[in-house]
Amino acid sequence: SLAAVMLSKALRYAGLLPAQELTDFDAFHIAGRMVWRGDIAQAYHLPALLEAQQALTGDQAFLPWTYPPPFNLVVAALAPLPIGLAYLVFAGATLAAYLLVLRRIAGPLFATVIVALAPALFVAVAGGQNGFLTGTLIGLASLGLLGERTLAGLPLGLMVIKPHLAV
Repeated sequence: SLAAVMLSKALRYAGLLPAQELTDFDAFHIAGRMVWRGDIAQAYHLPALLEAQQALTGDQAFLPWTYPPPFNLVVAALAPLPIGLAYLVFAGATLAAYLLVLRRIAGPLFATVIVALAPALFVAVAGGQNGFLTGTLIGLASLGLLGERTLAGLPLGLMVIKPHLAV
């Protein structure tokens, strides 16, 4: 069912299904393209960002770009891909990483945890949010603290992409 949501979103991005509301991933892809054009300052310029978002979706909604510069490197990696493929790569890779880390944390209760988290998983997939990425990093930091403590700081340091969650 998560795969069906991901496929429908990718088809929407490919123009094979009607456009929907502006999502987090739309903002990620727009900012990533701005990085590639050497124009990332425009992502922080509200009128320019609004214009780019409306050009992509036709939606009057607006998502300000509030991410710190290190996250621009993450979204820039996706920008050369068509938006549908970029979404599938981002959502698929971050979901897979998240589930692998969650399985290590939850152990034999993994299935129960997945059922409890199902609504949040669907919201994150539908919006193309970065919660799987940040959840993976925090999970890896937690596992690191339980095991090889010297490595725990690496994923925590990578949380510079969302510093308010790393505190």
